[in-house]
This record gives sequence, C-alpha cells and structure tokens, in this order.
Amino acid sequence: MNFPAESHNFASSVCLCIEASADSASACIVKDNISISEAISPARHGHSETLIGLIEQVISDSGCSADQIDMIIAGCGPGSFTGLRVCLATAHGYQLATNAQAAGISALVALAASCLEGDDSHADRIISFCDSRRNSLFIQVFDSDLTALSQIEDIRSDDVADWLANWQTDGLSVMLAGDAGLLPQAVSQTYPCCHLHTTARLLAAMLISDAGYLDSHPEYRLPLTPLYVHPAFVTQK
Repeated sequence: MNFPAESHNFASSVCLCIEASADSASACIVKDNISISEAISPARHGHSETLIGLIEQVISDSGCSADQIDMIIAGCGPGSFTGLRVCLATAHGYQLATNAQAAGISALVALAASCLEGDDSHADRIISFCDSRRNSLFIQVFDSDLTALSQIEDIRSDDVADWLANWQTDGLSVMLAGDAGLLPQAVSQTYPCCHLHTTARLLAAMLISDAGYLDSHPEYRLPLTPLYVHPAFVTQK
C-alpha cells in the first residue's frame, strides 16, 4: 500500500530510503526521526549489482531487522531509466517482504527541500535540476514553501541560461539546487547554487525536516512508478 492521504507519524517509524536514479546507488535507514545508517556506491551504471547489498548493509549497521521496517521511500526520478527501474523494483520487493507502507519521491522535490533547509537559503525561488543524460537538464521551480510553480521540464544545456532568466523577474531572488558540475558555465557564474547530489540521505531529509514537507505537501507522496518526463521509448536528439 502507499502512504494514506492523512498524516503519517513519520517520527515513530523505521524507514528504509533508497535511491538509484543518478550517478550513485544509495540506501539509508531513518529511525525515530534520525538517519542512523547510510551506504553509497558512486557509479554511473551497475546499480542492479550493488543496491541490495547497500540495503542489507544499512539494515545491519542500524541494529534493526528487516521486519521492523514500516516505511519505504524510493527515489522515482526523473533520472536514469534503468536506475529508476532498479530502485523501484527493489522497493516493491522489500515492500512485499516487510508489508511496509511505501511511496516514491521526486528527486527534484527532495533537492529543493534540502536547499530550503540550508542556513544560507533565503531565496524566493528554488530551481532544482538533475541530469537527463541527453545533454539537457530536468528542471522544476518551487517557491519558498516548497510549492511547485512549474511542471518538470527537460531543457537543453545550451538553453538553460535563457530559460532561467525568465524566472528572475520582479526582483525575486533565485537559488539553484543540484549538482553544480552539471551547470553550463554561464549559469554557474550567474546564479547561487546549493551543491547537492541525489542520494537516499536526500530523501531521508524529507522525513527528518521540522517543516514536515510530506504532511504539508501530500501530493509529493507518489506511487512506486517511474517519474518519466518523456515516454520511456523516446530518445531526444
């Protein structure tokens, strides 16, 4: 089952967070509202070979047993097509084994939330981005309350600077959230950026945050299905 629409007592749960949509596979256990164990394997490919081992490692390191897990949070994209399928299939398997509640979380939402939690982030607009692996970035815009102001868009790298300029209007400040190494030079020299990587710990921060983002924005609790910007069979040139 997925998280119910009503509030869930996240603080009293044992939650397994897993992520494999980007350039690493990772897992994390959150217990009593604290991230207590984490494992990560940095690699652009091969997540199917490492993810289950990472999960077993964090369960062991946490001192919990698999049957204590009552929530599963999985990164559902956007990102690597194969990585997403690996992550979500694994989440489904552990859900069946543990009878835990489960939900997917968008990487772009998690990036924006982590940026908002930063001490130096007071921007009016948080613009999250991640790699499409097609010479473009997946981008979404949020306000300072984590309300989405745009749909997810796939913007070619050469067009990112012009696209961002459309959001810097009426004196509103803009902060980017994502891997700064993905940004074109013209963008990195113009906009401040919360340098963040998409990992299980990033998803866990959604649970730990005092802001209670998953309660205030239940629309961000997604099914365990890939969040595709394009149909899986489409390749942009």
